[in-house]
Amino acid sequence: MKYKAVIFDFDNTISQTKKAQAELMFMTLKSFLSEDVSLELDLLKKKYLEKRTAKETLLFYSQSFDLDYDKVLDCFYSNFSKVEFDSREGFWKFFNYLKRQGSDVKLLLVTNRLEMLDERLSECGLSKSDFDFWIQATSEQEQKPSGFMMQKALEFVRQYGIEADEVLSIGDNVVDFQSSKLVGFCFVGLLGGSSLLSDFNRAGLDSDLIFENLVDIYFSFRS
Repeated sequence: MKYKAVIFDFDNTISQTKKAQAELMFMTLKSFLSEDVSLELDLLKKKYLEKRTAKETLLFYSQSFDLDYDKVLDCFYSNFSKVEFDSREGFWKFFNYLKRQGSDVKLLLVTNRLEMLDERLSECGLSKSDFDFWIQATSEQEQKPSGFMMQKALEFVRQYGIEADEVLSIGDNVVDFQSSKLVGFCFVGLLGGSSLLSDFNRAGLDSDLIFENLVDIYFSFRS
């Protein structure tokens, strides 16, 4: 493997965050709707991709069904901590492959998540100790696309003689790409999360560096 370090984002990269959010939105909306009102989970998931954020999606449905948006949103957030996350398809295949490389490949976690990181990692079968280095934002100012956390990651890998162009960063959001680019990390985009293929393209990422899932990344970058 040509990379000596791999950086993972957490939400929608390691975890299926949007899947959990969509299922919670579905349950939340159903609690406000009468039994004769039709609502399909698959259509909600599709709308969520179009709207990008949970707030935009809930606003759309609240307006469509003439619901009190503030009450719907409050219900959604009050129950969010109760929803469990799963790891994304192919994550463990790729992660275990990297683990088998031993000290030859450093594993890093860089996330904008401000809270519940330990709990969400645990739900995916992980802990911070599974990574050689981890950092999470402590404020909005530190969050990606700021280069603050990626700079800290670069400082860590340089202790092992690893330079920026020997680091592969993986994320589902354009801000992951932008912050990685600031310090010179190689980057691949993962679809199904916060940004679409067109978003990555507009940001300057080539389509051949954008993947549907982690299995595809695993097969493309294992050699």
